[in-house]
Amino acid sequence: MRAAKLQVDSDLPLHGLSPDVETTLTVIVGERVRQYRLAAGLSQEALCVSLGLSRPSLANAERGRHVLS
Repeated sequence: MRAAKLQVDSDLPLHGLSPDVETTLTVIVGERVRQYRLAAGLSQEALCVSLGLSRPSLANAERGRHVLS
């Protein structure tokens, strides 16, 4: 399984969206990442290894506390 790496400029807001909308999108994306990870039968650790992320970063992203970059 080869994962694409998404590059996001973390200095820019999500296309000029309000903070409330940006937070909502961050939560939705995190939930989707978790759903797809579980559907693929992957643990957080396995996905982190394939993406080159730390497990805490992924856990925070899945909870909507962190934007993956």
